[in-house]
Amino acid sequence: MRKLLLFILTLFVVNSTYSQVTELWGMTRSGGDNDFGTIFKTDENGNNHEVIYSFQNTDGAFPTGDLVYTSNGKFYGMCTAGGSNGNGVLFEYNLQTNTYTVRVNFDNATTGSTPYGGLTLADNGKLYGMTYDGGSNNYGVLFEFDTNNNTLVKKLDFDGTTNGSNPRGKLLKASNGKLYGVTLRGGLNNTGVLFEFDTTTEVYTKKRDFFSSARLPQGSLIEADNGKFYVVTSRYYDSSYGDYRGGHLLEYDLTTDTFISKEQFAGSANLKGGLIQATNGKIYVSVSSSSGPYRTYIFKYDLDLDNLSAVTISEGSHEISNLLLAPNNKIYAMTEQGGTNNLGVMFEYDSTNDTYIIKTNFTGVNGSLPHEYTKLTAVTFPQTYVPDDNFEQRLIDLGYDDVLDDYVLTHNISGVTNLLIAARNISDLTGIEDFVALENLQCHYNNLTALDLSNNTSLVQLNCSNNSLSSLNTSTLTSLEHLTCFANNITSLDLSMNTSLRIFSCSSNNMSSLNLRNGNNTIIQGINTTNNPSLTCVQVDDENYSTANWTLIDSHTVFSEDCSTLSVNDTNINNGLAIYPNPVKEKLFIKGLNASSTYNLYNITGQFLGSGNLSKSRNSINVQHLNKGIFMIEIINASTKSKQTFKVIKN
Repeated sequence: MRKLLLFILTLFVVNSTYSQVTELWGMTRSGGDNDFGTIFKTDENGNNHEVIYSFQNTDGAFPTGDLVYTSNGKFYGMCTAGGSNGNGVLFEYNLQTNTYTVRVNFDNATTGSTPYGGLTLADNGKLYGMTYDGGSNNYGVLFEFDTNNNTLVKKLDFDGTTNGSNPRGKLLKASNGKLYGVTLRGGLNNTGVLFEFDTTTEVYTKKRDFFSSARLPQGSLIEADNGKFYVVTSRYYDSSYGDYRGGHLLEYDLTTDTFISKEQFAGSANLKGGLIQATNGKIYVSVSSSSGPYRTYIFKYDLDLDNLSAVTISEGSHEISNLLLAPNNKIYAMTEQGGTNNLGVMFEYDSTNDTYIIKTNFTGVNGSLPHEYTKLTAVTFPQTYVPDDNFEQRLIDLGYDDVLDDYVLTHNISGVTNLLIAARNISDLTGIEDFVALENLQCHYNNLTALDLSNNTSLVQLNCSNNSLSSLNTSTLTSLEHLTCFANNITSLDLSMNTSLRIFSCSSNNMSSLNLRNGNNTIIQGINTTNNPSLTCVQVDDENYSTANWTLIDSHTVFSEDCSTLSVNDTNINNGLAIYPNPVKEKLFIKGLNASSTYNLYNITGQFLGSGNLSKSRNSINVQHLNKGIFMIEIINASTKSKQTFKVIKN
């Protein structure tokens, strides 16, 4: 989107309105390049479907659950099958590098197998999940995954009667910070249990056993704004039919440890636990029919009115995924089948008027047959402000952006290590601060007047030559090895913090001050400071070493360990005696001589170079024969024997 007449308004809302963007991410059980499922994304309204990754079986197959986005800029999810053991995998998708990595191959006994639900990010920053099978008892496990070291630790083996078995949902992180979940089976009645897991104490507590009239919870709990938990069961016992039918919507009160049945669904209702509470306070449940025609529905339960109503998703059929309440307050879900290709659809449901819109018809190529335990994830990503159109266009050319709109997704650039943007007519590099991994920046031959690299602490090479920079701050760039900044308007440069510096070229500027004293000058292979008319002194670690090894300097420039002592202003003394010019090429004049005097010349190491007489009429010293560098002149009053010493630069 191009900037039009709203430019002025945009200046006031840039940081709040357009500093982030929301995308919906999800997975399909099948389809893609290999028919083992896909990772895909859309925009915040469910449009612009794009396949991000196709599973290959060896790295996972038939994904379920949802994708969890963590602060390290990565997604984590699970597959029910595939991987090196065929028992499913826990995987990572890195947005910065667009790479997919298997982090855990479930191995049955040790780590469990066949995870159906998703992962839950706990307050301690670790991910928790469950598997349906595997573990010591082959009833599934509860595990912890640490994204810092990519290790999985089994925390609990489900054992059947005592603590439940075969969970299919994901864990709920409640407002008290603890995790809550349900198992499909196990417990005293083998009808499932509701449990609590404290990640701080690592204590598991079974809270309730489900019962014969409300049994087999297949999904996940939600915590409503009234502080109560809600869950659906897949079967209830209908005495009038003498059989198990439909399912219950149950309310669980943690404070009283009690279940209350809120609704009974029709006998044909197939409930897999897709519960959410919308902003209107109502609870929405994804439901499919257990017999033909295999319809899909969204049921709405009003907590205040205690009533239930449904909307039929006509294009969908068979199973329906868990529901997502997106930031735009719309509900998004997928059906296993139906649609134009009978491979499932993704749809948007508007709870304000109970209407829906099909967003995607799955084709196989873009995915197919999304699993009933999958769920879309809404992720809000930060964007980086890039006001210079030429800079942003270059980022588009490099594949880091797609639309010229002054913004680029931060995760697209935060992992970039090399940025080649030379000769692009760029005037403003605002946005460079979010290239936090940048090691090589080539931005020469542009129109830059300012350059803030304080956040680019990984820089190793920088070429900003042929711009219009008046200053350059490199104090945070401790890894900088190669700096080229010639043909600018830089007046002062302090490189004392750049201890890794090896190559330095900053000719053709207006420098009057340059500090190269970084304590590691001996690794510098060469410098070039030529054509800096005002640069008389370069501060270094060892002036003799620099004089001997670095030759690309102007004739009027010398090296010193302390350039502050070479200031011409410092040559004036209280009695009016002064020397000039300083620096000097041929003749050094002494002003203010009122009596006959003598002088002695020494180099910077104290070696005697010569002496002579001075008077009011003979007030100059020929130094043309001296080598370029720094020397000391000692002037002695013949009558008072008082001495004055000056440091002089010889060009």
